[in-house]
Amino acid sequence: MVGDHDSSGARRHGHSMTDLRTEELEADSLAVGATASGKSACAGRVDASTFRAVVGHSPTGVSVVTARDADGCHYGITVSSYASLSLDPPLVLICIDTRSRIHSVLSAARSFAMNILCVEQEPLARQFSSRADDRFAGVSCSPGKSGDLLISNAIAYLECRLVEVVSAGDHSIFIGAVSAAGARDGSPLLRYRGAYTEPRARRTPDT
Repeated sequence: MVGDHDSSGARRHGHSMTDLRTEELEADSLAVGATASGKSACAGRVDASTFRAVVGHSPTGVSVVTARDADGCHYGITVSSYASLSLDPPLVLICIDTRSRIHSVLSAARSFAMNILCVEQEPLARQFSSRADDRFAGVSCSPGKSGDLLISNAIAYLECRLVEVVSAGDHSIFIGAVSAAGARDGSPLLRYRGAYTEPRARRTPDT
């Protein structure tokens, strides 16, 4: 899945190779070389809607990322573009649209928190991707060790110290060193082909 879901709200607090003759392979190789020399590698690319539709076929987890600005105002946004990056040291990354209000907050922040949602928290995923002025309204949460907000009953959380920001197209990649983490049993909320869903039970083979 590409990118975060919305801007942020704030709250205080054919033929096989063996069938081809050697001459045909050599001719193809020369043709490819000639084409590559005359065109940029990025000259041919898929359009954004096709790209989004294709990568949407890979289910992703859903997280609410929280951070604070210099005045202590809390921001939160629903994100499905995040991943573990390194075990030693423990690093994670999140991808945030440069147009999001939280983008500038994260760029200047020292830390952020990831709240990985359970399937029962789909309403929260929608709330934090809405245009509501106060996305934290009615949300049970408390400050973590970093001071960033942790959402109650999330299936897992990671508190991160921001270590690097990488610009990549219309998003920025924020890399965080994990300073605290926790998890509980439960079923994660997933996003698949533009909709929220949940894992299906594994089928057992007929005997």
